[in-house]
Amino acid sequence: MTRKFHEIGRLIHFGLDTRSNPVQEPQYAELLHLYENDTDFRHAVRDVALGQGLEIADATQYGIVFVATADSLYRIRPGEVRSTTGREDRLIEGFIHLGIAASAYPRSELLDDPDAVPHPVTVMEVEERLRQICERFEAEARAEPDPEVSEVERELIAAWHIYQDRAAEGNARRRVGAPTRVMIAKMLEALADQGMFIRRRRTTETAYQPSPRY
Repeated sequence: MTRKFHEIGRLIHFGLDTRSNPVQEPQYAELLHLYENDTDFRHAVRDVALGQGLEIADATQYGIVFVATADSLYRIRPGEVRSTTGREDRLIEGFIHLGIAASAYPRSELLDDPDAVPHPVTVMEVEERLRQICERFEAEARAEPDPEVSEVERELIAAWHIYQDRAAEGNARRRVGAPTRVMIAKMLEALADQGMFIRRRRTTETAYQPSPRY
């Protein structure tokens, strides 16, 4: 019985540690196999996880993914992945969140499809999409210079103006501030650390696959 509790605890530990990879950690792979093939063990893991405020969103050979319940101590709030406090950077970070979501779900109908698999994103893809969004907003602003907008829309207008004026890389001669690619990379890493994205290593860059928690 003690060994069983230890195995349950280890599997939950692996699932919560987003750096864990069953391909590289044999014990993790063995526990996933046990979870898949042992009904009693699977039910026990679910019960223990639920007692900690965690539900199992997915469990495959690639890992087990937990989702925090509404009252869980593990529940992540938007402010907890914010890395800056200045107004301009806060607006940019909100704009980056928009770009990440738009990159993961490039078509709006995917948001309403429960079977849709979100697209893995990279820093470059998010950067390019946000620059495209800025260009579209700029064209709309030229066509209608003084639109009547809500408070939320005014914040969005301020965000894309600031983002457009911010350098993508550190060697560009633009307004002082963290380059946008650096901010995107930090945001994706923070989201991955919170279990909302899974890192997929590629030859030249890292892709971030949205997890069920996202």
